[in-house]
Amino acid sequence: MKTAYFNCSSGVSGDMMIASLMDAFCVSSVVFERRLKCLLKFNAFKLKYGVSRKYHTPVKHLDVLASTHFEGPRQIHRLILGSALPENVKGRSQEMLALLVDAEARVHKVKKQNVHFHELNSVDTLVDITAPLLLLHDYCISNVSSSPLNLGNPAPATLEIVRKCSVPVYSSLPTHELTTPTGSALMSTIAGNFGAMPLMKVSACGTACGAMDIAGHHNVLKVFIGSLLNAPSRYDSDEVVSLETNIDDMDPRIYPYVMEKILGAGALDVWLVNVLMKKGRPGIILCALVVPTNEQCIVDILFRETTTLGIRRNLIARHILMRKIDRQKKTSFSITNGNRTRIEYEAAKKLAIRGNLPLRDIID
Repeated sequence: MKTAYFNCSSGVSGDMMIASLMDAFCVSSVVFERRLKCLLKFNAFKLKYGVSRKYHTPVKHLDVLASTHFEGPRQIHRLILGSALPENVKGRSQEMLALLVDAEARVHKVKKQNVHFHELNSVDTLVDITAPLLLLHDYCISNVSSSPLNLGNPAPATLEIVRKCSVPVYSSLPTHELTTPTGSALMSTIAGNFGAMPLMKVSACGTACGAMDIAGHHNVLKVFIGSLLNAPSRYDSDEVVSLETNIDDMDPRIYPYVMEKILGAGALDVWLVNVLMKKGRPGIILCALVVPTNEQCIVDILFRETTTLGIRRNLIARHILMRKIDRQKKTSFSITNGNRTRIEYEAAKKLAIRGNLPLRDIID
């Protein structure tokens, strides 16, 4: 299965995605422009594809040149519907356009049929929507994944799209827009998952830059093309968020209470680490492991119940054993090490008290 992985640590836009894929597949801009015009049955644009240098490295860039504008998103929809694009490309293009229109309508508080903005009425939008999907189709990419999106200072429509589609995001540059509405709509539509780069054999890679030159920032999108490899062991895997904070000014009697609150709110694990902090003060690193959907709840507890002023977060990929939990026992399943069954601590404690037996015997 051919896979494309996009590194969006500098954000993503439609033209960056097109240029990176053209670079990876060594596509002739003249040939691809001719094919795209033919399939769209629309000729009023030109692709300007070239090379720029970012931090002494040559990277591709793309501009869509057009002198005309559409009457509105409905005209783009009609063009896509009447095009000769492959059916899967046509369907996803319509899905992406609907996502953009819905986001703009919500942000500007107008009905969808009344959305009429410069960005959505440009030929650039039509090309940005259809061209990446066509390239992925032409080169038989059946699986797409992406890193979390670096938003920078996003437009309101971008925020609406990533909110609606639950896309993992962050920002390392609050002064510039790094991910555009079209870029976020593309990734929300085509990426099957977001996270670390999967284990894969890379056969090609492409690099493209955005239009802006940002001091101290590469503004580059990278795509890796290849095939997925089997994990070195047959374990399940998932992604969790690690939250941690340093505290040196809180009554130590509060920690057990906070840990119970965090676990009660659904955290996977919570623990404390003794550290020596600045000015020789003893401190505690409070750490919690949570599923991404439960992150905000745990963050709220930490800010409300502790003296912390800031919480660090890291997205972590992990290997896990399949498990089955009933009221008293937890069984883990492993092809390499066999199955293991352990009694849960609270169940063992109740049995020990009820039978006046040593707890260690119950656990054994």
